[in-house]
Amino acid sequence: MVGLLAASAVFAGVNFSGRFRGGYVFTFPKDGNASIGPWHEGEGKLTVKASDDNGIWTVTLKGTAKTGTKFFDEDDMFNANAKINIDKLVSFLGGDMGDFSLALNVGNNSKMQGLTAYNGKSGGDYYKFKSAGQYMTEIQFGWADYFDLNVAFDPTFGADKVASIIVSAKTSPIEGLGISAAYTFNGYDKMYAALSDTPGDDELLEEIYFKNGIDVAASIDLAKMIGLDFNLGVEVHDVIALGLCPAAYNGSNDIKVNVNGLQAGVYGGIDLINAYAEYRLGLSFGDDISATYLVNGVKAGVKSSCGLDGFTAKVEFETKNFNNIANNFTVTGDVEYKLGSSGVVTGLELKYDAGKTAFSMTPRVVINF
Repeated sequence: MVGLLAASAVFAGVNFSGRFRGGYVFTFPKDGNASIGPWHEGEGKLTVKASDDNGIWTVTLKGTAKTGTKFFDEDDMFNANAKINIDKLVSFLGGDMGDFSLALNVGNNSKMQGLTAYNGKSGGDYYKFKSAGQYMTEIQFGWADYFDLNVAFDPTFGADKVASIIVSAKTSPIEGLGISAAYTFNGYDKMYAALSDTPGDDELLEEIYFKNGIDVAASIDLAKMIGLDFNLGVEVHDVIALGLCPAAYNGSNDIKVNVNGLQAGVYGGIDLINAYAEYRLGLSFGDDISATYLVNGVKAGVKSSCGLDGFTAKVEFETKNFNNIANNFTVTGDVEYKLGSSGVVTGLELKYDAGKTAFSMTPRVVINF
């Protein structure tokens, strides 16, 4: 009987959802050598999700077309992973796990992210602390809204691979307060490197792979904590990456990485308009413990709906180098419009990059279904 019930859960009604994105970047530099490129590397990304009516399982397919190849050939297949909510399955079979949740995530999970209390209101993914594994299995445990624990590992290893693991926990002891911590063995993160004397040479160190990494974060939503009538919050995040970077992941000889990256943000506003500012500090430490600044800058912006349904406008300023702002800043203007309930979102970004002395325009479309 239990087997029949489990089978009926597996083959219950199936729901499909997904997301497509596409766009182009038109760049007009000062030297006149204009260019057109994709909005993201590997443009034309498609994500499709299938789930059952009971919320027991979800299968996610992700694919990105590679330059010069067909979308569904042997060298460019979809990545796929499946999540099984064990607590939902237990409930379907007549059991009850109370306020506890348990899930298993398996499949082609590349660079799996740890839990974090940092919301990253400024956008970007420089606060996403990840493992370096390519085929991760994850166990997710939760207790109501108070505590979450994720353990993920890549069990595949051999002559050209080394194991990777990430353990992360997040807690919300009171409403409006979030605290998180994570550890990864053979991990991955993104880090700015902006303090170059050469204008435009502002990404000397973007992706980093490391042996051992620790990530801690905290956030305070004052609007929720003390019941304000407007949005106001602060958050902080710090990552320390140490040790030998495995060549199996970074594709080069083993290199030593000792990096500390700090981010601190503040945000606030009302329904009509919201603002945010984020300070970023990146330090690289040598064997002699001397520190080199990788980034010392700020990103700030204002977003508004302008009182129009589905419309969002944003103006943003960013510099990665307070010591050389004139050659290291960008100004961005962005408008976005959601076409009713169709799931179609169109947008246009205009940006000036002082370091590259270039103006760019990026029309884009995102379709949610």
